[in-house]
Amino acid sequence: MKPMRLTFKPGERLYINGAVIRFPQRTTLELLNNAEFLLESQIMQMDDTTTPLRQLYFVAQMILTSPSNATNAQDTFMHFARSLTQSVDHYSLCAGLQVVVDMMNAGKTYDAMKQIRKLYPLEESILKGSDLEWSSSSDEAAAPEADPAPVSMAGGF
Repeated sequence: MKPMRLTFKPGERLYINGAVIRFPQRTTLELLNNAEFLLESQIMQMDDTTTPLRQLYFVAQMILTSPSNATNAQDTFMHFARSLTQSVDHYSLCAGLQVVVDMMNAGKTYDAMKQIRKLYPLEESILKGSDLEWSSSSDEAAAPEADPAPVSMAGGF
């Protein structure tokens, strides 16, 4: 495997295998093997979980950033994804969510998170009313309270 080189600015953070690393100065890091990581720019803060898909993304993020709670987060993710699918009457969004669930079942959390981000414009369109509306059962799909502690994500660029 060819090493992956990452360059960080002073003060940037990397979330890798559940640990948070802050770089006090410009640093280049080489990953010599596979690791689950997220760049700081890929981390969603609790305050940003303003839509159902962003809440789903946050739960997926917890799987990577809090390895000790990954099993509980995985269960929460699947329950929330199922509730979300049942609360919307939109074929493309439901199909996209099924792709996300399939990725999660295959252990590809980082890829699932990328897929969720691709669904944001469709969700925005639905929520603005320019497409089908969320059904009245969407309240059941509210994301559970989650620990906003940083988490690490698999993959990278």
